[in-house]
This record gives sequence, structure tokens and C-alpha cells, in this order.
Amino acid sequence: MGKRSVIAWSGALVLLLGVAQGSAAAQETDLNFRRADANADGIVDLSDGVRILLALFTGRVGISCRDAADTDDNGRLEVTDATAIFEFLFREGAAPTAPYRVCGADPTPDDLGCEAFDLCPQGPSTPTAREDVVHLLNRAGYGPNRDTIDYVEAIGIAEYIEEQLSPASIDESDNTVLRTRENALFTERLPAKDTVLLPAGSVWHYRKGTSEPPATWKNPGFVPTEPEWQIGVTGIGYGDGDDVTILNDMRGNYLSVYMTTTFEVPDVSAVDRLVLRVNYDDGFAAYLNGTMIVREGISGNPPRYNQTAASHDATGAEDFDVTARKSLLVDGTNTLAIQVHNRDLDSSDLSMIPELVSREILPGDPVRVIKGIDELQQLLHVRGIYSRKQLQAVLGEFWENHFTTDYDKLVEYFGELKNSDANDAMGEAQARAEAAQVEYLEYEFFYENALGNFGDLLLYSATSPSMLVYLDNVLNFKREPNENYSREAYELFAFGVDNRYTQRDIEVLARAFTGWFVCKVDPENALAFPDSARNPPATCGVQFRDTEIVGLGSGWKYFKGTREPTPDATGAPTTAWTQVDYDDSGWLNGATGIGYGDGDDRTVLNDMRNNYVSVYLRREFTLDDPMSVENLIFTAIYDDGIVVYVNGQEIGRSESMDDADGQIPAYDFTSEAHERDEDSFDKNLNGFRRLLNPAPAKNVLAIQVHNTNIGSSDLSILPRLLDREILPGSVENGDPNAVWTFRFEASEHDTGSKVLHQGTPWQISIPSRTGAAGVNDAIQVLDAMANHPSTKEFICIKLIQRFVSDQITLNAFKHSPQSVPIELRELLADSIDAWSDTGGSIDAVMRVILDPQNRESAFWSDLARRSKVKTPIEVVNSSIRVLDGLATGADLPEITDEIGMHFFTRDDPDGWSENGAAFASTNSFLEAFNFQHKLATNAEAAYRFNARQFVSGLSTADDIVDDLISIMFPGAVPEANRQILIDYVSTSTSGTPLPLSSTRSDFTSRVEELVALMLSMPQWRFQ
Repeated sequence: MGKRSVIAWSGALVLLLGVAQGSAAAQETDLNFRRADANADGIVDLSDGVRILLALFTGRVGISCRDAADTDDNGRLEVTDATAIFEFLFREGAAPTAPYRVCGADPTPDDLGCEAFDLCPQGPSTPTAREDVVHLLNRAGYGPNRDTIDYVEAIGIAEYIEEQLSPASIDESDNTVLRTRENALFTERLPAKDTVLLPAGSVWHYRKGTSEPPATWKNPGFVPTEPEWQIGVTGIGYGDGDDVTILNDMRGNYLSVYMTTTFEVPDVSAVDRLVLRVNYDDGFAAYLNGTMIVREGISGNPPRYNQTAASHDATGAEDFDVTARKSLLVDGTNTLAIQVHNRDLDSSDLSMIPELVSREILPGDPVRVIKGIDELQQLLHVRGIYSRKQLQAVLGEFWENHFTTDYDKLVEYFGELKNSDANDAMGEAQARAEAAQVEYLEYEFFYENALGNFGDLLLYSATSPSMLVYLDNVLNFKREPNENYSREAYELFAFGVDNRYTQRDIEVLARAFTGWFVCKVDPENALAFPDSARNPPATCGVQFRDTEIVGLGSGWKYFKGTREPTPDATGAPTTAWTQVDYDDSGWLNGATGIGYGDGDDRTVLNDMRNNYVSVYLRREFTLDDPMSVENLIFTAIYDDGIVVYVNGQEIGRSESMDDADGQIPAYDFTSEAHERDEDSFDKNLNGFRRLLNPAPAKNVLAIQVHNTNIGSSDLSILPRLLDREILPGSVENGDPNAVWTFRFEASEHDTGSKVLHQGTPWQISIPSRTGAAGVNDAIQVLDAMANHPSTKEFICIKLIQRFVSDQITLNAFKHSPQSVPIELRELLADSIDAWSDTGGSIDAVMRVILDPQNRESAFWSDLARRSKVKTPIEVVNSSIRVLDGLATGADLPEITDEIGMHFFTRDDPDGWSENGAAFASTNSFLEAFNFQHKLATNAEAAYRFNARQFVSGLSTADDIVDDLISIMFPGAVPEANRQILIDYVSTSTSGTPLPLSSTRSDFTSRVEELVALMLSMPQWRFQ
């Protein structure tokens, strides 16, 4: 940081603490003052509490009006006077005693005096027209800039408010800056259909790269032989937690692994585009029928077995378009070979999970989608800074925050979904993309309907896939209602905490919401709101028909895990018992389910508890033609952990067995806990069909089941092997062309009658409803909630907090109404009346709040002006906006997060506070100062401003300072502080006087540093 920058920060500290004394004032002992304004700058803020502490503990800072600093008017100046200010500003503490809201004399004279207080007018001040305009732009938008001030002053405040309340009337077709920056956040996706030729999780032959394999290893017809080549299931690797075949001996021993497998293509002419999808770490080369088609991170042609790769993390599957090599395919059997390399011998991980896909581009228009969560977060900044629809931008953010959801939870939910074929529905990259788009569509509704009817906002939120996932309504079943959403609907979205509802109401509302889930539909069948909410699709997602190959019931052989069933010479476990030719004649006969303690077992292991922790199962079966099975699916309900084998090859294990990754679990191994009513274990075995023997030869399905401890109260295994036929019209969870929507599942809905708010004037009686009509149980409640007195109070109070003053809260209004200023109580009453008259129109409420004709209202009063601390997004947006700055949007969400606020990724459902003081902390102030200094001095490419252009036509220090004050905070800078600013910009880097001149080479840098200083002033943090 340069010397002038140091001076800038020093000056900012001077202004923050209010050390500069005001101009000479009358030396009187009893002047009018404003209570708690310890530094006599006309406002009560952080600097007043700091000044009191400095006066008490350092003695180097004086207080000319000790009566003003005596916050509680007890006749003593003490630490509690400072802490009371902090409590009032940041924690909804009591307001200072009179005279506070207006200036006045001390009502209880004491020994404390007031020698000078020249900033307190003797009567109510009349704001200037410019102050009115800037006040409006601070509250009904993200702050002023020169063009908007000029525009409002030209058309008048009333006309501007009317425009903002009718955003559809605002033409932004010529707003190229906004359109350019918005468009950069989106991409267009062509509709396409993927057909998997070779699925992830298939069986491969692999060879450890301890030497070079024969040159023919990658060619069709090559026959891998044991022991040099082994059989494994992808992912193959170690250290990432995503591998089925784990190479425990790789680290420190060899750099590469060679893999080969075959797949069938019935008709090459049907392949439109060919895509190799790979999740990998660190580099690889892929060969189709002997010819290299992709090489990433390793050099050479072909690479050698001992070559290192560039570092690359396996963070999700990546698509490589290899359509140019499609001609290598042949009808029938094809060979895909891959060599994967690590970056060095000591690397902590390696991964290879390949998939080969035939992609058909479908007819239809491209779909506009948000690029990702970073871009969605940037959208709030881009609109906030550049859109002329400022009120709509603010309210869009307000509703998104009020009905907060979490992108990260959506990613997790989507990433765990399966398609009907039991394959993972999507990789991490697709899960992130779809989660971002779902969050965008939700936000876009709030933005477009920001001034609409609250009932619509509430119903949309309740039925949005984001909310259904976020607050676990997708886990709300009639047998076990989930209260998460119903509780927050009362506490956070409609009524407010403890406001005319009971715990019983929460429980009953949860029952009303049973059966509310999500699914995907074809875009052509997607309904627009409100039909999507009030008439959700009766069927959506996937429909399929299962034919059992191995079902529940008899035919199973089992072995109690009191010892290893087939130990090696050292007693270690082997998988010999899983082989087709293993003699299981000494095993017991039983029917599944097998276990104890759950009440679902046909074969009950009465002696298992406290005696052994595992049981081994085998089941023989035949298949006429394994390759003709459309989808070979293994599925099991289990408790607690399982490992599954087909013909001696492990095909998968439950996550509860992860502690044994890469190892055959010993008979006494204990798993992590997993209850039978949690997710089932589902595995697509299409990639394993070539391991199966056609009839009359036999096949064996083998399972080892482990308990979480020897004293566990239960164990279960209910396995099935299925031939699954996907029915026409199905839409898979992983279909990238389909869209997520609300689904009502009548079979999971509690059809009983329900009563809420019993015994009150607002009692809701819900009759017993069956079938599709059951969706109306919850909708009836939501419709009633939207116009309930509690909702009117809570939402109107939140809007008043956001646009007028933090001195009103639901808690204060309900329990100590006299502590709420009369102006705010009157505004709340008028707002509730407007709501009642219009059935919940936000437009009507905002017209009352902003009413330009009612100059006596709270919005236009001294109570509201410069009384709110900016939230982090307001700090960022207003700082760039006031300077007509150039910002792409990149980096801004990260900066806002560092100051204390982030959108779409908040864990807690309560949303961010509308009180900017809630974000006040040392770190928050420091991060804001750093951002503002970088912005003003053009230290970052992502956000900057043109200082010379900004002050074009202004040449003197006085003119520049006055112009900046008139735009940023008119009427809020005392003359003494104004003079500090002029003196600062009129000095050299060494602090000696040097007139500011536009002809000097240092003119731009000095203006930049002046702006940095002014952005750091307390006045800029208030609005």
C-alpha cells in the first residue's frame, strides 16, 4: 500500500471515529442536542460508541456535549452508554432516551454539560430535493448514480415511483450494458438424447503398469489372461472414495494402469454423435478398436507405461466429443481400451470411470440455461447495478432471501438419484448444472412476480423443486410425516415465530403436505404456474415393469458368520464361496428375507445377536440369454451392510462397508449403520452380462451381510434380481432435456380429515380427500395462510424493515408496541389495510410504503433517513453503481460473501437479516474497505471505474468534493469533515499542500484515492 493509500486509510479512520471537531459553536451550558450523538455529526452510528470508549479509556478524545453522550440519561458518562449504542444498532436494543428522534433539551438537567453542539437544528429540518431523491434511490433500489438522480429530478419523484411499481413499462431494450452482462451468464443447450453404449460401472480387464504391455493390448481380438490381467469394475483407482476396484498397492509402486473391455453396437448408422464421458485423475489415453481417440494430460503416441501425467482431479465426469472417430465403430463387438496415468508415484489418488455414449440431437429450439451457481449469484449483482428496474431487482432479492433455499442440497439430492435402470441418474457436473437451473427458475419467478400477490409467491415456493428438496418435503410420507417445511412455513415464510399457531398446527400441516414430491416431465408437458401447483401431473417420471429372475422366497443357501466360509492358508478371507463351482451342500437352506428383529424375515436368525455379525448367502439361477435382458437390476433392502457378487465377481457394496474398501471384509467385520427403511441398494448389471452363463449353465448371486455391532437389535437382507422393462413415455431422472416439477403422489398422502387453528376465528377444517384431490389439503391451508392476520403483520413488518426502518420487529410489535415509533405503527396499519383490501397485493403495500404524496409518512420522515446500515450486497452494488463502474459480475458474489452474505447457498432457512447492522463486525468492515479501495483505485480487472471521466468538467477540489457528496450522501457530511476531504485531495503524497489540477499526471490517482476515502466513510455504509 502506497503512502497516499496509508493517508487515505488514516483519513478514513479520522472520519469514522469523528475525531475532527466541528466549527466554533456557541459556548452554552444547555443547548439542544440529539441523544447518543457523541461526536456531533448529526447521526447516531458506530462512531458514537467508539468515541465514548476513547474518551473514557484514553483521555485523548474529548466530548463537547456530554449530555448527548449520556445515552441512558442517568447523569453519568460510563461504558454502558457506549454498549447501549451498540446494542441499539446491532441487536435491536432499546432506543436512547429522549431527545433521540429529534433534537431537544435535556428533560432531566444534571451535572453533565453541553458546551457545543452545532449540528443540531433548533427545529425539524426540511430535506432538500436532492436529499429526497437520494433517499428514495437508496431504499427503492441499490443506491444512486448521477444519471438516475438527473432522471428522477427531471420527471419527479412521484412519476419515478410509479414507473418502478410498473416494471413492465420500463424499456430496457437499449440497456446494452445490462443485456451484455446478463447474456454472458447464460448458455444455450441443444435438446439431445443419450444412449449408453458402455455404462459406467462395467466390468473391465485391467493390468497394473509395472512394465509395458504387448503392443496389441488395445486392439480388437486381444485376449487378456490371468494373472497379468485381472477383472474389475469401474471406477478403478484409489484414494478418491469413488472406486469399486481399489488399487491398494499402486501408490509408490507404479504410475499407470491399462484397461480393456468390449461393448456391442447393433447398428453403427444409428449413432449420431459419439461421446466418451470420463471422470479421471490424473491423465489418460483412450483407444477405440486400436486407434487413439482422446489423450489428456500425457504425451507420447502411445505414452509409455512409466510416464507421469499433468495433475487433474476427478471432480466429475467430463464429455469428450469423439464423433470425428465414429467411423472406427463396427456393427457388433467393439473394443475400448484406456491407459490411465498418475502425476507421480507418491500421488494420493487415481481414478478412471469411463462411459461411452451415443448422442442424438433432437429437433427443437435451444434452451437458455444459467451457466452455473456462480453465474446465478452474479445475476443479482448485474441486475442490481445496471437494471433500470431497481425496485424489482431489490424485491427479487428480497423474496429469494425470504423463501431461501440451498443449491448445495439440490446438488446432493440430484447426485444421489438413480434412473429406472438403477444407474446413477447423473454425474456431479450435471447435478450442479441442473441444481443451478432449478434455483434460477425459482429466483426468476420471484423477480418477475416481485410486486404480485403474496399468495402466489407462497404457493410457488411451496411447490418449487428447490423448496421441496431443501426442507425435506420429498421425505414427507403418510406413515412418517416430516415437519420441516410445515414448521418453517409458519415461522419463516408466513406467520412469523410464535404468531397465532401451535405445535399441533405444525403437525397437522405436515400431514396435509404428505405426498408432495418432485419428478421430471417432458418440457412439452410441463405446466405453467399456477396449474403446475394446483393441477400437478398425475403421472411423471419413469414407469417400468419388473420381471423377477431371483425373487424373495426359497432357494437360498446361507452360512452363519461364526468363521470364514473359505479362508486361505493363513485364515484370511477369500471369495471362493462366491464362485459358481463352489460346493455349498453343507450350508443351511432358507428363504429371504433373512435376518432378525425387523419383523420382515422368513428365515429368522434367533441366535445371531451377541454371537456373530455376518451371514453369507448364495442363490443359483439360470438365464436363457443374458444379453437379451433389457435391464438387469439387482436391488436389496438391507440392514446394515452388504457386498454383492455375481459368478465370483464383486459387483458392488453398500456405502456402509466403505471402511473395508479394497478388501474382502472378514467374517467379523462390522459395518456402518444403515436401517432397512433407508435407501435400498440398487445396481445395474448390464455391464456384467458377459460374466453370466446362458442356460442350461448355472449362475450364482452371492451376498455377505454385516451388522453394525455384535449386539445390534436387527439385521435384514431382502434381495432381488430383476429384468426391468422401461415403459413408453417414461422420463428418466437423468434426462437433461426434461424439467423438474412438483408431483403429488396420492398413495403417500394422509387422507384423514384435518383441523388447524382450532377454536380461533381462522379455524381451517379440511375434509377427508382421496386420490388426486388430496393435493388440495395443503393448498387450502396455504390459501388461507396468505390472508391470515399473522401473515399480514409479519410480511408487512419485513417490508417496512427492508424499505423504511429497523426499529420495528414482529417481536417488538407483538410484545412491546410502545417501543415501536408511532410513525412505523401507523405505516404498518396502513400497509395491512392495503393488503386486506387487495387480497395480498405487494404492489398495493409498496404504494403505501413509498407514497410520495404522504410526506408525513414514516418513509419520508427523519426516522427513516440514513438510519439503515447497508447489507453486504447493498455495499457492493451501491459502490459500483454510484461510480458508474464497469463490472462483469465475476468476483462480486465472493466479495459479498466475505463481507457476510451469500445467496442460493445458505444452510439455514431463516434467510439473511434485513438489518444491515447484523453484518457489522471487524472483518466485515475490513473486507468492505478492501473492496471499496480496490474498486476506487482500479486495482482489480473485474470491477473498475473511470475516475477522469467520472469528474469530467470539474477541476477544483471544492467542486469535486461537493459533487461527490451531492451524489453519495447529500446533507450528511458536516462542514468540518467536508473540509478534511478537500484538504486531503489538495495535498501531495508527503502531506504538503498541492492544488488539484486536471493537467497534472497525478490527477487521476488523487481522485481515485479521494473516492476510496469517501467510500470508506461511515456515511456511505448508511442509507
